[in-house]
Amino acid sequence: MITYKNFLILKEEEKAYASVGKEWHKKNPVDHMNIVNHFDRATKSEMHNGKGWYKDAHEYADTVSKATGLPHHTVAGLTSVYSPQRDWHNNMIDTSRVARRKTAIGGLNQKPYYKYGKSFAGDLQRQSADRLLKGEHYDSVIKGQKTHAFASLIDHGGDKDPKNPHVVVDRHAHSVASNARITDAAFSAAGLKTKKGYSRVKQAYIQATDHINKRSGAKPGDAHYIHPHQVQAVTWLVRQRLNSEEDSKGGKDPKALAKSGKARETAKLKWKNYSGTWHPGVEHLFKEEEE
Repeated sequence: MITYKNFLILKEEEKAYASVGKEWHKKNPVDHMNIVNHFDRATKSEMHNGKGWYKDAHEYADTVSKATGLPHHTVAGLTSVYSPQRDWHNNMIDTSRVARRKTAIGGLNQKPYYKYGKSFAGDLQRQSADRLLKGEHYDSVIKGQKTHAFASLIDHGGDKDPKNPHVVVDRHAHSVASNARITDAAFSAAGLKTKKGYSRVKQAYIQATDHINKRSGAKPGDAHYIHPHQVQAVTWLVRQRLNSEEDSKGGKDPKALAKSGKARETAKLKWKNYSGTWHPGVEHLFKEEEE
């Protein structure tokens, strides 16, 4: 039972937490040049993989769609629904098995799926997936700005309308735009659930993209012309690498790092085995990210 005194203490803690988050944003403001600088630090592999990431994800969705008989937009929507708090390889497994079995998964009472165990998805994700499987389009099911952008970019392999670009803004994308690894308190205070807060970071990516294209002299239709979602994907990979380097040098528990690395490798192996059995047409995708 929460007493009035405890309630006041919790409120004060929440205020302090929010204050810490807001202070972080004052010290690390969003700026399009932070994105440009991350882009310029990309390795050859990161540049290649980032530029083609959504096309590869589109091809993955297309393969699953053809194998399961589900519309392409349904598979794209399912991929987005099962993406929060999930690494990409497990995300693909969850999506593929739901598409293949035509049964949504998630929540506390779900049954383990063969050797792949339970999904980390919750009841709301299961409910959204169920609506998609019943024929609703992700436009009417997925309301979150980040997850809707993710579904659309996978569905079309990029922007449906280049004049209305999509950018997936998650904590790594925000870290890129702020040029610092965002803390939990800062991410909570980022306001990404609001149109204004999300748009602020999205516009920084659009501005960064304009800067990069202007600098290179690229025009729409040129081979080296780049789009905001590609800049986001390239810099996301750069940020992941910088985070890993920071963890290795910053004294983070070696056992925790080893456990995290093992989990990633296990997920990749699980996807390799799963796709090899059910969707061999996508085995060639995302391989360079595994090396």
